[in-house]
Amino acid sequence: SRPSARTIGPMGMATEVAPRRGKRSMENKVGQWQAAFRAGLVEAVELEHRDWRHKAGIREGVGAASSRGWHPDFPLQSLTVESLVARAVREAVPFRNAKELRRQEKEAEGKKGYARCTDETPMGVVDFLAHLKAEDGLGGAKRASRGRQGKVEPRIVEHEEFMAKRAAQVAGIATEGLLGPGVAACLACVGIQRLYVHQAEAIQHLHAGRDLIVCTSTASGKSVVYNGPALRTLLEEPGSTVLYMFPTKALAQDQLRAVTELAAHLPDLEVKAAFGVYDGDTDEAERHRLREGGRLIISNPDMLHMAVLPHHQTFRRFLSQLRLVVIDEGHAYRGIFGNHVSLVLRRLQRIATGLYGAAFQFVVSSATIANPREHAQALTGRQDWALVSRDGSPHGEKTFVLWNPPLRAARVPSTTERRANPAARRGGRSPAEANRAALALKRGEEGGLGLGRVSPIMETALLLAECVQHGLRTLAFCKTRKLCELVLTYCRDALREVDPALCSTIAAYRAGYTAAERRGIEGSLLSGKLRGVCATNALELGIDVGALDITLHLGFPGNVASLWQQAGRAGRREQHALSVLVAFDGPLDQFFMRHPERLFAAPLEHAAVDPTNRQCLRQHLACAAHERPVLPDPAGPDGALFGASLHRACREGIRNGDLGRNPEYPHDPGLVYIGELRPGPAPSVSLRAIDEEVFRVYEEGGALVEEVEASKAFFVVYEGAIYMNQGRQYLCLRLDIEQRLALVRRCSVGYYTSPTEFKDVEVEGGNPAFAPRLQGGEEQRVCESTALFAPARYVANVTGFNKLWLRSGDLFDSVSLNLPRTTYDTFATWMKVPDSVKLAVMAEDREFKAGLHAAGHALLNVLPMYILCNPADVGCECANKYETRYKPSRLLLYDQQPGGTGIAQQVQPIFKHLLQAALDLVRGCDCDEPTGCPGCCHHTDCSQYNAVLDKKAALMVLEGTLRAEEEALARPEQGGEGGLLHDAPVPSKS
Repeated sequence: SRPSARTIGPMGMATEVAPRRGKRSMENKVGQWQAAFRAGLVEAVELEHRDWRHKAGIREGVGAASSRGWHPDFPLQSLTVESLVARAVREAVPFRNAKELRRQEKEAEGKKGYARCTDETPMGVVDFLAHLKAEDGLGGAKRASRGRQGKVEPRIVEHEEFMAKRAAQVAGIATEGLLGPGVAACLACVGIQRLYVHQAEAIQHLHAGRDLIVCTSTASGKSVVYNGPALRTLLEEPGSTVLYMFPTKALAQDQLRAVTELAAHLPDLEVKAAFGVYDGDTDEAERHRLREGGRLIISNPDMLHMAVLPHHQTFRRFLSQLRLVVIDEGHAYRGIFGNHVSLVLRRLQRIATGLYGAAFQFVVSSATIANPREHAQALTGRQDWALVSRDGSPHGEKTFVLWNPPLRAARVPSTTERRANPAARRGGRSPAEANRAALALKRGEEGGLGLGRVSPIMETALLLAECVQHGLRTLAFCKTRKLCELVLTYCRDALREVDPALCSTIAAYRAGYTAAERRGIEGSLLSGKLRGVCATNALELGIDVGALDITLHLGFPGNVASLWQQAGRAGRREQHALSVLVAFDGPLDQFFMRHPERLFAAPLEHAAVDPTNRQCLRQHLACAAHERPVLPDPAGPDGALFGASLHRACREGIRNGDLGRNPEYPHDPGLVYIGELRPGPAPSVSLRAIDEEVFRVYEEGGALVEEVEASKAFFVVYEGAIYMNQGRQYLCLRLDIEQRLALVRRCSVGYYTSPTEFKDVEVEGGNPAFAPRLQGGEEQRVCESTALFAPARYVANVTGFNKLWLRSGDLFDSVSLNLPRTTYDTFATWMKVPDSVKLAVMAEDREFKAGLHAAGHALLNVLPMYILCNPADVGCECANKYETRYKPSRLLLYDQQPGGTGIAQQVQPIFKHLLQAALDLVRGCDCDEPTGCPGCCHHTDCSQYNAVLDKKAALMVLEGTLRAEEEALARPEQGGEGGLLHDAPVPSKS
């Protein structure tokens, strides 16, 4: 098939008329003839390739591991269809039909030692792992040996990490003595007779009146720590209230079920009737009931920020009697989102305690992180915290497997791929990469042009299918929505060959589904109706889905804490559990396959929260002033909450026109909100930078399929896209941008679509003639950096889409699109890389963009040593291996949130220090990987999956740029030119 000649615009695709049955039958027959004809031509090419290899003296197996892996020097383009047909006729090559081809392929696959398991015998986890590792199993030696070439020793199960069983440590104190007889009876009714040691210790701290943070493993019973004391408080103190805060709506609903079940055995019916969820899905009648009589309200930070605090007068009864505030999944509040939540919690204390006189305790529940007490202090502003981290809960044995998809012969790029991506002519490699790959091929090593890996998406689907058919309840975690749907589709295809009835026992769980659909999937998984679910990290948090046997992980999720959080979902009832990490072919995943100790011995990440972030603080001070006048005195009550940065932030608010004295009481020192936003500033401050606007996806006939965020619409529902929902395929017929809707039609095709896109950071303005100055009073100074800071625009442009076969992932068609660009305004800091450095890198036969990319990652990796931030808060320019456009020679860091985060501005004055730290990091790393490792040049949030990196080139870039910076600063007339003045001292390295 050839690339489509037409370009599809936003409204330009006409609805196609359904073909008649006879036409469809003819098209199918023609398709079979074409498939048979192509197969005959391929066999003729094999004969030509064999003769050429014999004449060239090249032994079999080098560069041609399979019939379609041609040697790179084979003159394939010189062959013509006429000559191949003549050769096929001369050699009596049979032009077989498609069914015969599939039958012979399966027979050949069986002869090679591996055939798909069709057995449905129930198995335990230990037997199932042995079944996978058997010689003829999915992870066995026979299947692995199919990709053997030269010196490569193929292996699928790269590593097994065994974790021993842990016995329960039960507290010696009776439950009645800690929680009272009523609550103890409720716990006994749900099967909790005795408390674990960490639960008893935590409840004792609460009785002592201390704020508490509980940091233990997944499924350790943390909810008992706050549910028990909350119910006792509600029973013993008439009129008292409790607030639960969860990061997601799903967790809130899950906790409502749990606490309602627990309270069902209480004699006080009034208490049970006063429970409820107050979030965006709550109807007005329920909201009114909770405002008037609610005693235990379950909500989220967004509702607290948008609906409760700005209208605190209507919640006066609830806030004035507040006794306990529970913050569940505390590790989720990090980075810019954590900054916003920390300031919302300070605003809560200003109103509940400062205005209404409530005396309440905080309880923070968190998964295991490196800095739990410091995280709780930064999150709430309170300093005296009791930490409970000794885990007394039991868990069964656990095996963690690193699964590397088997090697296979690399496929020759098709004509369409070479036309769509010029780099595909070199197998998707740059010239330097192609040279290194050719050397690897000669040595018979992985990475040569003749070797690749089976798709990890298909590998995860096959693993999930085997889990389901052997009766094991499994969660398969995928990074994106598209991956969830693809794994589900492939898994159902595999299960149809075993037992079609099993297809209904698996489902996908991701954002975009309606609340009712998500609740239904959760309930089906909890009840056992579903055996397998493909999920994004939406199921990473503590939603109760019952006892699971296995977790599958499609690629490293980005940080160690998330990996352990996901793996903790299996083995919740002390049985043996299994977790399998299926590696992508990218450098980061393959590094962990080669060095498993770096994964299992990796320290836990810190949760970074910075409530003094200038931009976040300025926004929330405006919200706080709208709720209650703000006193700018650092020694006053507001200064105790917002810190030493309060006075400076108030001055900025006055200068921006957001804050001012109350004109009715001009002598009152308090500042009130005087801005133009009505009904107040809170709706304009997004805690998560999530789109409020959505595109609705409708099926022909008017049925709503789902909703898609506006920022993602151009990437998933463009015209011609194959849109997937619960494994069902829909063809997108029309995208109406003005009406914010997409029209789709059910279809069943053998391909999926993937958008082609380019992402840029466009810096506004040019080089300034004079260094701009900030209004910083006596603290104002010129910073020692030639780095530039300026407004920027992030641009994502979808230029077309590719069509790829479902089973092989091969590209067979490309279509152009004409869609508006997706943009948001932000801020960036950058420094030019001298042209001499670029020439030096190219003279070493290395790719300059790979060096820039790796150097940018190194800067991001050292940034947390100077500024409190999360990996997702700041980004660099990541190189696309297929992109051939000109890119500026610069090292650039930008805020990855609409409107900026304030971090890029903090980066500007310390850019030289970052360069030195990044150089020391890369130079001091002892890894021998050409692309570096997670300790130097890999970054977990790389948008290009660490695909184009060069460690040695990064060293040259960092050294040359730092040398040029030092030379520029040594010249008096150059000192500080182009830098933005900063009114804070340069952060010291921690």
